[in-house]
Amino acid sequence: MRGALGAAFLLLALSWAGCSGRVRQHPWLTRGDAWAVDLDVAAWPLVEPDRFAWVARERREEAARLLETDEATELSAGEAARFAPDLAAPADLSLRPFLLRGVAYGGLPVYALLRTDEATRQALVYQATYNGENLLGVWALSDLQPCPVVACLPWPPSRVLATAELGGDQILRGIGAWALMRGGGRGGARS
Repeated sequence: MRGALGAAFLLLALSWAGCSGRVRQHPWLTRGDAWAVDLDVAAWPLVEPDRFAWVARERREEAARLLETDEATELSAGEAARFAPDLAAPADLSLRPFLLRGVAYGGLPVYALLRTDEATRQALVYQATYNGENLLGVWALSDLQPCPVVACLPWPPSRVLATAELGGDQILRGIGAWALMRGGGRGGARS
């Protein structure tokens, strides 16, 4: 009985800690509602998942330094391969590699979406992190960290909207919805 009571108390404490942690913002995070009507980013087309990838973990600090003053920067083919080795060079020669700002809770996103608007030449980098239904909030998941992506785009973005979400099972359901929307398989950036 004591063991069950202790386990229940531990579960309650971990759940409370996950729900009550203070989120530390990152300066790259786009403030406000990224889905606001004035931008209508939901109408922007999704960039195909094979056209963008996360920067390799060992290169994130270097990428963050390159993005200190600019939301996006163009890369050479060699730089793109070094930052995102899983990203294949595009067959479409009109596409060029760009390093884009992005943020994720704990730097551990489960998936990412990239939307662009050709008329304004803006890009939205959305990254979602699973928090184990608030049980994992006791680790650094409450901190937003830089999590840039390399994207192959036809033009340099005039603005990059970096958004992030930390959530429970709806995050995992989002992966399922993305897979269904894309015709199967896991969508989003690759690490």
